[in-house]
Parts: sequence; structure tokens; C-alpha cells
Amino acid sequence: MKFRLILTFLSLFLALAVSADRTPAPCGGCWLAWREAPTIDKSFGVNIHFTDPQPGEIKMIADAGFHWVRMDLKWDLTEPERAGTTSRLTTV
Repeated sequence: MKFRLILTFLSLFLALAVSADRTPAPCGGCWLAWREAPTIDKSFGVNIHFTDPQPGEIKMIADAGFHWVRMDLKWDLTEPERAGTTSRLTTV
């Protein structure tokens, strides 16, 4: 048990020592958006896990540059009646 505890702390110490950034990198404006920021290629999309979007969520996806949206759904909730025309996805 004592060996395992020492080994755990040694592993944690070595992981932190190796990953610590000791030299600051001068990067003025690294986190600022470019004026001519590249857009996402039209072949990329996003996967959503909601069927009732909150106000502005679809606009945020479009503003991010995504052109395809894939949505997970359960068919028994989407079409509760067999071969029916009632769908719960009319809002999306």
C-alpha cells in the first residue's frame, strides 16, 4: 500500500513537472479572432442532441460556419403512431 501511494505521488509529480510550461511565450493577441477568420469547410457539420432548440442556438450553429446538422433522435418519440404524419420535429 505504501509503495502504491509513493508511486502515485511520484507519477503525479513527474506528469506535472513535464507538462508545466516554464517559459512564457510572447503571443500578443493569440486569443483574438482574426478579421478574415477562415470558415469551416462546407463538408463539416455538427451533431446536436436536442429537439427543441432554445432561442439563438440554431443561429449560433450557422454563425460558426457549419452547413450540416445531424440530430440524434428516437424514432418511437418522433413518430408515435405507425405510418402517421404526426411528428414532434416540426419546430426544428
